[in-house]
Amino acid sequence: MKRLIIILLAAMLTFSALGAGALSYTLDEKLLRQVRDGSGLKATVKAEMTGGGFSILDPAANALIGALSGGELSLRYLKGVGTLKGMEELELILSKAGQALADMRLLRDPQFEQLSSSLLGAGRYADTRDGGVLLALLTGQDPAWPPVEGVLYRLNTAETTWQAAAAKKLEAYSVRLSLWLQGFTKTETVRDAANALQTRVTVAVPVL
Repeated sequence: MKRLIIILLAAMLTFSALGAGALSYTLDEKLLRQVRDGSGLKATVKAEMTGGGFSILDPAANALIGALSGGELSLRYLKGVGTLKGMEELELILSKAGQALADMRLLRDPQFEQLSSSLLGAGRYADTRDGGVLLALLTGQDPAWPPVEGVLYRLNTAETTWQAAAAKKLEAYSVRLSLWLQGFTKTETVRDAANALQTRVTVAVPVL
């Protein structure tokens, strides 16, 4: 079950990132632009395995890939614009021979996100948007210390004006952090193996 979750999660993250690219009008980038502009996207990916297994994978992973050969992954993605800006819906359905094997649905608004999946039971899981708890749930990490990938992704793909405003707000904290780290920072000039001069900066913060 965990491997199926990873497959669906990888597809979810891939298609969630579609809105961050596409500035030209080649055929493949038209799909990206379509998603970014809020027109939505529907797609089906079919998998077929021929020959033997992959040498870099363990027997369990090869067995799963073989079992999924001939399967289909259906995608439906909607992104709101105008008054619905910030609203997103992503639905993934993994099926084989017309029978659904697993599904996953992610709903997001400007403040919250909700996840439901047949692999996680009948419950629905909610968190603040990009809070990291849902990603921790899917990847088996400790929700008490959720991963920051979602936050970093949102920062890196945010609008330039938002990034500039955020940087201005964080500047005072960055200056304070730099001043605090100076007490634990050591700078020295050393020579490498080729006898070339290098500047080495070491930051050692003691554990409290």
